[in-house]
Amino acid sequence: MEDLPAAAGDADAAADAADDSAASRGSGRRRRVAMIGLLVVALAALAGQRLWLFLTGEQSRPAVAKLTGPGRDAAAAWTDVPTGEVAVRDYAQFQGPDRDATIPDVELDPDWTANPPLELWRRPIGPGWSGFVVAGERAVTQEQDGESELVTCYGLRTGEELWRHAEAARHSDSAGGPGPRATPSVADGCVYALGATGVLVCVELETGALLWRRDVLADAKAETKRWGLSGSPLLTPEGHVVVSAGGGDGWSLVAYRASDGEVAWHAGDDEAGYGSPALRTIGGRAAIVVFNEGRVVAHDPSDGAILWTVPWHKKSLGGMVTPLVLEGDRLLMVTAYGGGAKLFQLAGDPLESAELWHSTRLQTKYTSLVTRDGVVFGTSSGFLSAVRLDDGESLWRGDRFGDAHLLAVSDLVLLHGGKGTLALLRLDATGATELGRLDALPGRSGAPPAFAAPFLVLRNDREAVCYRLPLR
Repeated sequence: MEDLPAAAGDADAAADAADDSAASRGSGRRRRVAMIGLLVVALAALAGQRLWLFLTGEQSRPAVAKLTGPGRDAAAAWTDVPTGEVAVRDYAQFQGPDRDATIPDVELDPDWTANPPLELWRRPIGPGWSGFVVAGERAVTQEQDGESELVTCYGLRTGEELWRHAEAARHSDSAGGPGPRATPSVADGCVYALGATGVLVCVELETGALLWRRDVLADAKAETKRWGLSGSPLLTPEGHVVVSAGGGDGWSLVAYRASDGEVAWHAGDDEAGYGSPALRTIGGRAAIVVFNEGRVVAHDPSDGAILWTVPWHKKSLGGMVTPLVLEGDRLLMVTAYGGGAKLFQLAGDPLESAELWHSTRLQTKYTSLVTRDGVVFGTSSGFLSAVRLDDGESLWRGDRFGDAHLLAVSDLVLLHGGKGTLALLRLDATGATELGRLDALPGRSGAPPAFAAPFLVLRNDREAVCYRLPLR
């Protein structure tokens, strides 16, 4: 429909030129026929669009109230940037404090027109899909530089490179290109980073000096995953660094001592998935939950013993989204490529699973999900979507943002990904209200965001940017 005026204009210009010829009457008739043809094509396109909406379920898309936020030029006009007055809340691991893409006790200002985000810095960065983590005034990520995988540290407020640690390693594939996939973790002045080829390092946060190194795949006698190792290291209260290695004979999940890198325990026989392990409490007991190929497995954090398992019906490319443990000892598992979403009830001693529902209306590849008020929100085949947790019913399907991460910040949600969009949303069971939007990064953006309030650090495989978001 948007091309119709231009096409009509072209037809008019062609007709005017024909009128100057000797066959002006015939040309006039041809012009009328052309305009009728254009009208028929437009009506057919509209009918086709209506049919597509009916077949795909997009007829239930909510009306999105849009208040587009200002661009970078407007944001740059906000020059009040105190460097010593703003306390930074650490964002020390993948998907935030509890690995559930939720930031509690921070309130964003919803009015990006009056108080737009301020771009503090923007800089080139090497390839890779690792997210940033933030500790104090330092922002750390992983990237590729030729034949070396890097752990790099930048000044949070300036973007200045403070140090880099290099390992002779390189992974590249047709889907993601070169570079690391996992996001580092930070604790007690140390950075723990897992490369796509299985090199796990511990370096000092202050200097980048190497403290210890392990070859995870060699330890587990496992092979490199097709798309590279992607699970971010998990730090536990027992003082362990836990990684999904995917080896057999008891080496699926491996815990190293954070202090010196020695193996603390190893357990399980499953092939690794592409997601990250997370520490959860279910059935009144703490467990490390990891989505492997073919099933979710829960391990005892102290010794790795398997506590319970939940099967998954599709093995191929499963295990990218961290499972969500919900109130009432329920477990939500989501994949894409036809897998969809399943909710399980865990009960008994030992815990056993019972499937509550299965829905194909939520197909999330590798991005984060958020829940609130009995609804799970995420991008499904690129569309912002909502599914009711009680029964798996699809509530609505919204704008097509692409594969985008969601980050719940109190009552609002930050969305980033797809083609580099940053959006501020209010989500509920009835629909999505867009409060602001920025074109934050050019091109594909698949790395998870890091929000160390009030600083939001984003990246793709070429560029990184830091915004100061307005708070209430």
